[in-house]
Amino acid sequence: MKYFRNIIVGGWSLVLGYSVTIPEIFKPIITVQYPRQKLEMDVGYRGHIELVRLPGEDGHFCLACGTCERACPSKVIKIQGVKPKAGANKAGVMYLIDFSRCSLCGICVDVCPVDALRHSMAYDLAFYSRWDNVIDLVARFKEQQEQERS
Repeated sequence: MKYFRNIIVGGWSLVLGYSVTIPEIFKPIITVQYPRQKLEMDVGYRGHIELVRLPGEDGHFCLACGTCERACPSKVIKIQGVKPKAGANKAGVMYLIDFSRCSLCGICVDVCPVDALRHSMAYDLAFYSRWDNVIDLVARFKEQQEQERS
């Protein structure tokens, strides 16, 4: 008797499972085949931090004022800047950020007095080791410029 009861309970479980699964087969596909297919990110997406390019020029806005470094709650930003000549504004030459500890809160973007930072639309930033997460945004900015030129 218990044998037949188990067959009926198991059969009913299959019917319930298929009643959930079969309607999903006929619904439109909402996933993408990454990495063959890339996603179009929404305008509100907040990716990693990157430097903003000066319009019509090769440089970036960062003055190395340190406001973002002081405001960062995770303390993951280190900036160095130099003055190209006496009396000139300081320019950021190194902008290190540790993305393994960055919470992408966006405070650095919000407090920047010259809007030198923004959230990127990239979502596929990946690394093999923890130390690869420490990125110099100025060097990355220059690499992107060279890639665009070639």
